[in-house]
Amino acid sequence: MLTGESLPQDKIPGDSVFAGTINFTGSITIETNKTSKNTLLSKIINLVEEAQASKAPIQILADKIASFFVPTILAIGIIVFLIWLIAGPDPSFIYASTALISVLIIACPCALGLATPTAIVTGTGKAAQLGILIKNAEALEHLSNVDTIIFDKTGTLTDGYLNIEQLISFELPDNELLTLAASAEIPSEHPIGKAICADAKQKSLNLQSCADFLSIPGMGISASVQNHLILIGNSKLMAHNGVSTNHESSTIYHHTVIYISIDSKLAGLLLLNNNIKSSAKQMIFELKTMNKEVVLLSGDNEEACKYVAGQLQIETYISEALPDYKFSYIKQLQNTGKRTLMIGDGINDAPALAQSDLSIAMGAGTNIAIESAQVTLLRNDLSAIISAIKLSYATTKTIKQNLFWAFFYNILLIPIAAGILYPLFSSGTNVPNYLEFIFGNYGFLNPVMAAFAMAFSSITVVANSLRLKSFK
Repeated sequence: MLTGESLPQDKIPGDSVFAGTINFTGSITIETNKTSKNTLLSKIINLVEEAQASKAPIQILADKIASFFVPTILAIGIIVFLIWLIAGPDPSFIYASTALISVLIIACPCALGLATPTAIVTGTGKAAQLGILIKNAEALEHLSNVDTIIFDKTGTLTDGYLNIEQLISFELPDNELLTLAASAEIPSEHPIGKAICADAKQKSLNLQSCADFLSIPGMGISASVQNHLILIGNSKLMAHNGVSTNHESSTIYHHTVIYISIDSKLAGLLLLNNNIKSSAKQMIFELKTMNKEVVLLSGDNEEACKYVAGQLQIETYISEALPDYKFSYIKQLQNTGKRTLMIGDGINDAPALAQSDLSIAMGAGTNIAIESAQVTLLRNDLSAIISAIKLSYATTKTIKQNLFWAFFYNILLIPIAAGILYPLFSSGTNVPNYLEFIFGNYGFLNPVMAAFAMAFSSITVVANSLRLKSFK
């Protein structure tokens, strides 16, 4: 739960075990030497709270601009009113008031205020349709800005459960050896036993009943199937029972090696592995094409991390990383100016998820990981990460378009509303008949038309944001 280790680990008297650790076989007596406040789990919770508390809230650009824009427009309106009150045509108060009202209406920052939230609302709604839960606007707006993406391994890039990648039989047909092995493992609760049985079930093999089943902690199992003594386990089990293996290592090219003996004679090998998710390789490739730096940061062993990193062409990987190290590693990256995105699923990932600038949790992950992340993938497909980043690009682009339109519109029409056309029509007879409703006799913008123009700008911004609904 805390380290992300994918396989059970042997423990002997004197070893430390973490709270929440699952004991597969036998019984154990544990001495508690820390209070609840000093446990690793409590430390993780404290790290999460520290990371969340240290984050400064991101201010939306439009809010900052509006805080300057509104007072400026009010000042312009008052100045315009005073100018036409003094220098405008008779009745000067009417024309000065018309100019003031038109400026205030046409400069109403509705489009400016709608530019960001309409794009964010549409973007988050589209994300939900794609199986991506985005918890806040800042996450969607800034997801495209990250430059370093850090992945957990087990449960994130891999399925998190064992599978048989290869069966090597020395004498019997493969299916016959697998049938004997799976029959012996039927009573087993061990992940390896479950993987063997699952493979046999997938191949529709007819399993036999077993007798004298015995689970041997740290070694494997023994059972009797069809009057044959079946041993399945590691090299220690084989050596203990006088079975020669000629294999000293428990791993061959990243695989976990399981030996099978029949009547004290080595009959074959099982090479087990954690499945890499089918969508992982393409996802990593696409991230690299976006010029994102990719890091594998896992609590699993060196061999497993090296294999996954090699398969996915991830140049930087770190193994056997405990939660506090993951947390500090993210902080180190941030201190060098990196904008980080952490992706994980476990309790051990929670501090790093909280500390990272942005974070994504797998939907099948733990509650604390989901709570710590700003984005949750509701479907078990890593391509959703690419979709989330691309949707962020599209949303950010839409926000910029909206802001540009809002400013362009104001810059263009505020001078007209202020009466800049008056010198052209100062005689009171030069305004064409079809434009009199808009500009009157002297070129002052009709406040009714200013209201129409203001509404049109808002409609344009909303319509532009709604284009995100067609994002693919």
